[in-house]
Amino acid sequence: MKGLKVLKWLGLGFVIWSLSLLWPEINLILHLPVMAGLALLFATISLAYVLGYYHSQSDNSQSHQPNRGKQNHSSRPSRPVPPLSMA
Repeated sequence: MKGLKVLKWLGLGFVIWSLSLLWPEINLILHLPVMAGLALLFATISLAYVLGYYHSQSDNSQSHQPNRGKQNHSSRPSRPVPPLSMA
């Protein structure tokens, strides 16, 4: 899983580098304030994703606790439906 993250970062670096070959003025656009803003935006989005992921995990772990006093089987049968006749 960590190797996939490294490949994504290398891919992003390659895309930025290849943009500078195709569009030389990109180096004028990607100066320090713009890159700092993009890094801050990426960090904010990453933090929101991580917090949302952990929040959903905590919700799932609380919802899967067994309810005592309730039936353990579903009210819907799980066996297959018999086929309809083609007459």
